[in-house]
Amino acid sequence: MSPASAGGRVVAAVDVGTNSVRLLVLRESGDGPSALRRELRLVRLGEGVDQTGRLAPAAIERTVAAISEFAGMWEAAGAEAVRITTTSAARDADNVDDLAARVRETTGVRLEVISGEEEGRLAFAGATAGLRDEEPVAVLDIGGGSTEMIVGTTKPRAWTSRQLGSVRLTERVLLSDPPTEAEVARAREVIDVELDAILAETAPASGARLVAVAGTATTVAALHLGADTYPEGQIHGLVLTTAEVGTIADTLLARSAAEIARAGGVQPGREDVIAGGALILHRTMERLGFDEVTISESDSLDGSAARLLEEQRRAAAAAEELVEVVERDGSVVDVITRAEMRRRGARHRCTFIAVVRSSGAVVVHQRAAWKDVSPSRWDLAFGGVCDVGEGWLESATRELEEEAGVSGVELTELGQVAFEGEGFAIVGRVYAVLYDGPVSPDDGEVVALDEIPIEALDQWIATTELVDDSPVVVPPLLVEWWQGR
Repeated sequence: MSPASAGGRVVAAVDVGTNSVRLLVLRESGDGPSALRRELRLVRLGEGVDQTGRLAPAAIERTVAAISEFAGMWEAAGAEAVRITTTSAARDADNVDDLAARVRETTGVRLEVISGEEEGRLAFAGATAGLRDEEPVAVLDIGGGSTEMIVGTTKPRAWTSRQLGSVRLTERVLLSDPPTEAEVARAREVIDVELDAILAETAPASGARLVAVAGTATTVAALHLGADTYPEGQIHGLVLTTAEVGTIADTLLARSAAEIARAGGVQPGREDVIAGGALILHRTMERLGFDEVTISESDSLDGSAARLLEEQRRAAAAAEELVEVVERDGSVVDVITRAEMRRRGARHRCTFIAVVRSSGAVVVHQRAAWKDVSPSRWDLAFGGVCDVGEGWLESATRELEEEAGVSGVELTELGQVAFEGEGFAIVGRVYAVLYDGPVSPDDGEVVALDEIPIEALDQWIATTELVDDSPVVVPPLLVEWWQGR
C-alpha cells in the first residue's frame, strides 16, 4: 500500500526562490492537511541577476541538483501531483527557459514562473490560514530578490511586489563586509523609496496585524531566541517588537559574514545576506508604524501546496461525477479511453463540425453532463474524438449524425488544427455545413441549443467557458469560409 492510499491524497510543492529552494509534501487527512516533509536548500539562484539579467550556469546547476534531490523525496512519499514555482530571480532573468528546460528534463515537471501578484496571494493564503476570521492583516514576504506586502482579512484586498530583497539589497548597496555606515545609510534610503511605493499602493488598515513570512523573518526569530541551530517548533507564532528586531539588525550589520556564521543561528548560505533582510524588516516596521510582528513559518509554499491539494480534490470530485453521468448514459468506455489517452500523452484525433444557418449563425450546444457542474458551459458546434480506424470525412459524417441528428449533407473541410494541453495533444480537422433544417441530437446528451453569428464567435468564446475541443483557431476558419462562399 502506498503512502497516499494509506493516509489520504499526497501532493508536493516546490518553491524556487532567489536564495533558496524549498519542498513541502502535504497529505490530506480528516483533520486538515498535514506536512509530511519540509526541506530547504540554499542555492543562490539569483546570484548576479541584478547586474547581468541572466541566471548563472552554476546557479542553475545548483538549483536543478536540489530539485532533483527533492524529486526522490516526493516520489518516496507517494505524491500524486507536484507543482514547481519560481519567483523574482527567474522573472528578472532573460534565460529562465534554460532553467525550465533543465527542471523538466530532470523531473518531468513543468516549472511555473509566477507573477509577484500570484506570489503575494499564495503568501497571504499560507500566512493567514490559522488566524482569526475578519482580522485585518498585513503580510510581509521578504525574499531574496523581491518583497511583497499583501493586506486584507480573510482574502487579499490589495498587494504590491517591489524589487527589494536580501540578496538584491546586499549586491546593490551593502558591498563591504561588514557594511560601512555610509552603505547602511544608503540602504535605508533605498528601502524607504520602496516603502513609499508600498504605502501608496497597499497601506495597511488601522490596527492591522503584521505577519512576516519567509527566511529572513524566521532567521531573525531564531536569532532572537539565541538558538545555535534552527529551533523547530518555536518559531511559528512568535511575536517580536520593533525594538527587538532593530537590535538584531544592528548586530548583524556590525558583523562580517564569517562572524555571523560562527555565531550560529543562521543557516549556511544565508550569512552574507541576512543583515540586509533584517534591515528591510526593521525599516518596514518603523515606517509603517507597527509596534510588533508575528512570525509565520507558513507562507507561499504552504499556499501553493494547499491550492494544489484543493485542485486535486476538485478534479477527483468532478471525475467521480462525470463517471456517474457517463455510466448512466452508457458512455463510460469512451470516457475511460480518452482518460487513458491523455494519461499517456497520446494525440487525439478530433473533428470540429460547424452547422451554419443561411443567416450566418453557428449552432452551439450545451451537454447534459455539464448541466449541474457548469450551466454556462457550451461546446462550439459539434464534433468529438475520431475512431482511429475511420477516415477523416467518414468520422466527421458519423459524428454529425450522432451529435446533431443531421444526415445526408455534404461537409466542406476548412482546415486542420493542432494544439497541446498539459500531458496531451490534439490534432483535428474543421468541417462546415450550410444547413437550415432541424438539429435534433439522438444521443440524449444535448439539453440546450443556441445560435451565434459567425462574426461574434471570437467575442462569444472570450466570455464563455468552453471545453478543450473548441480551440480558438476554429472561428477564423469559419469566418474566412463564410465570407468566401
